Amino acid sequence: MSPDIRLDRPLTAWLLANRSHSLWLAALIALALGGLASGLVNRLRGNDLSAALSAQVDTRAAALQVATLSGQSIGVARLLGLAEPALKSAVSGNAPPNDGAALEPLRTAQAMLDAKDLFVMNASGDVVLHVGPSTFFTGKNFAFRPYFERTMAGKATIYAELDPVSRQHGLFFAVPLRADATKSSTIIGVVVIEVSGDLLDHLLANTVKRVFLISPQGLIFAGSERSWVGSPMLPPVANLALSDSAAGADNGDPPPVRFSYQPGERTLLINGERHYLAIAPLDWQDPAGDWRLVMTAKATTVAPFAQRLTTGAAVALMMFLLLWLVLRLFGSRQERAQALAAQQVAVAELAAASEAKALLADIILKSQEALTLQDLARVFFDLLRQGYPLHQGTLYLAERTTAPNGTPPLHPDQADQAIGPTRLRLIGHYAAAAAPELIAMGEGLLGECAQQGRALAFDQPPEGFWRIGSGLGETHPRRLDLLPLQRQQRLLGVLELASLEWPEPSARALLDGLVPLLAMQLEVMLNTTQRASPLAVKATEATTAPTPAPDHPTTPALSR
Repeated sequence: MSPDIRLDRPLTAWLLANRSHSLWLAALIALALGGLASGLVNRLRGNDLSAALSAQVDTRAAALQVATLSGQSIGVARLLGLAEPALKSAVSGNAPPNDGAALEPLRTAQAMLDAKDLFVMNASGDVVLHVGPSTFFTGKNFAFRPYFERTMAGKATIYAELDPVSRQHGLFFAVPLRADATKSSTIIGVVVIEVSGDLLDHLLANTVKRVFLISPQGLIFAGSERSWVGSPMLPPVANLALSDSAAGADNGDPPPVRFSYQPGERTLLINGERHYLAIAPLDWQDPAGDWRLVMTAKATTVAPFAQRLTTGAAVALMMFLLLWLVLRLFGSRQERAQALAAQQVAVAELAAASEAKALLADIILKSQEALTLQDLARVFFDLLRQGYPLHQGTLYLAERTTAPNGTPPLHPDQADQAIGPTRLRLIGHYAAAAAPELIAMGEGLLGECAQQGRALAFDQPPEGFWRIGSGLGETHPRRLDLLPLQRQQRLLGVLELASLEWPEPSARALLDGLVPLLAMQLEVMLNTTQRASPLAVKATEATTAPTPAPDHPTTPALSR
């Protein structure tokens, strides 16, 4: 079933009346919807990318956790802390610092791991054994370091160090040195192995997306972009202040990259370019807090501009075609409705014209049967009411008061020989019993209408000028017409009509057709009177006293 389209609604009417504007509006709506569709596609694909990044970064974080906490470096450190008597003898004071026998297992581990520095601290935090390029370790005390306290508590610890100038970074593995080969024995010192941070760079570089290891202080410690190491990327963990061991590359030079990130967001800006990111925590037992692994991907990889443009254009085109079809449907309905309305109007006009012709024929026939002027007035008003909203009416005959020889008043056909003022005599009325019988030429609106020979019409006549009354009261008419009756530039009389409603066009057309017929019939009767004998003329004049139409209420009319 087709939808019920209301053509009379303001918006629908405006759209149908302004077709060109409607097409422009449809184009704008289609473009807006195309843009929304493009943005929606980009957002949905962004959600998919975020979910994929989260899964991948969790996998990478788990692998990195295993590679560090269960890797070769920390395994060798644990073995040294449990099974090397020479190390235990050195921290117990039974051998001098950097004893050759005690250093031998450290050198073996260094060569195996390609480590940078290996050193052993006693329970007080003093370095008693050290191998590596650095020469200042032996004799130093690192008891103030948080990792020392944590390791002495029995927990293996991983901590990092970043050179603020060279951006070189190292990873330290610290494990407890126990009194014997059992894990439950007393902790008598700490074994520390430092390896290059390049190991982490290698582990993180093997991916198609950018991956970064972020310290608790929020700095990039390792990652896919080696030049970004030391740059602040994320907020510190729990507003942690930067420590000396991971303070970053603050050497006075501007950072190589700028990040803008709000906690909880799934995107960040890298040098002003938007990227999606996912974060996974790493528990390395660092006293400063958790480390974080971050994976990023450019937002432009989600839906390239060309693809979004194509999607938006396709949606915009489809929506424009749909809106165009709707407008066509509206227009078709409007055209059918207008055609139907025009057909109905034409049928109504034909019916009205047919009725008017029938009424005209009836008036002509009955007016010809009238014997007196009063009969003519009565027939005219009775038939006029059938097609015209008549509520009061009067018909006046134009006549002369005297003739040169003192004969009685003359009819209009004798006006050429008449001398003296012309007057109007009432010969018939409808519901206007109080209408004056005689009106001098030029007196009031009726006299003015007769004197000037032109029709007068009033919508909403002034108060007090005319009233239409009945047994229930009086009211003012909405329409008042004064029509001169003329034949060949000769005034025969005046017709006055009052209505309580505005006549329809069909009623006006009927009146316009009846007035000439009334004037013609009036002329015929007056000519007949002129040809009659003087006695007949006197008899006709005696019968010009007006009589109301029968069976109609008569009410007083105010002076005109």
